[in-house]
Amino acid sequence: MDVLAPENLDLASLPWVPFAERKALPPLSAVYFAVGTGDTILYIGKTTNLRMRWNTHHKTAMLEAAPCLRIAWMACDASRAAAIEWALIQHFMPPYPHGSLSLVRAYAGSSLLFSSDRPFFA
Repeated sequence: MDVLAPENLDLASLPWVPFAERKALPPLSAVYFAVGTGDTILYIGKTTNLRMRWNTHHKTAMLEAAPCLRIAWMACDASRAAAIEWALIQHFMPPYPHGSLSLVRAYAGSSLLFSSDRPFFA
């Protein structure tokens, strides 16, 4: 099992597709990133099926307006996706609202909140 701290994430090394080609995404469990110009992370989410998630994503209309948008992902076990997603959101603070109150309720006050001495597992 590899240990990965959010500040060590190399976005350029992750697999990705242009937003317009999102139907080509693989059907796997992942934490994903909507990435704009200059490798700006606009949105971070998790899913058990990346392809299906982006066929009906609730942020599609909002994200379509972003220039040079691409979808990058990090495959992970579904049981760890929520914790990884939360650590990444805490670290990168993406500008597009997440809207997952259940995520906030589940991890607020828990030891899964990111700090540099608590890496997450990928």
